[in-house]
Amino acid sequence: MMDPRTQYKSTQATSWTRIDMLLHVYDHAITALKAGTSALDSGEPLDSSSLRRDAQTRVMLIVEGLDLKQGEVAQNIMRICTHILGVTCRDDACEWDRCATLLEVIRSGFAEVQDEARQAEADGTIPPLEFAAT
Repeated sequence: MMDPRTQYKSTQATSWTRIDMLLHVYDHAITALKAGTSALDSGEPLDSSSLRRDAQTRVMLIVEGLDLKQGEVAQNIMRICTHILGVTCRDDACEWDRCATLLEVIRSGFAEVQDEARQAEADGTIPPLEFAAT
């Protein structure tokens, strides 16, 4: 068995950029919406399920990261997220699936510019992520 201290020392630190974090949040929101869709498709009501709460929480993470002063794109994403939050209050598998598709489209747009965003962060054009110590 490996000594935990040795394992800790051998772990490489990875640096997350803003775009990496953003794509990660979108991935998890999409996954949560698809899980809800699957549950609804199988006839499972989401009233007592954590699936609804998970989807809503992950969409709210997207909302929390929006800076509405940045213009129309951020405002449109806010509108979409507001719509999605409304949909997640209902048990309609087709609507949940459409919401997952909406987020996939938005995510793909961010994925297309991820290399540029990483470079901008490396150059200091975009400030790096700051993590608060807990």
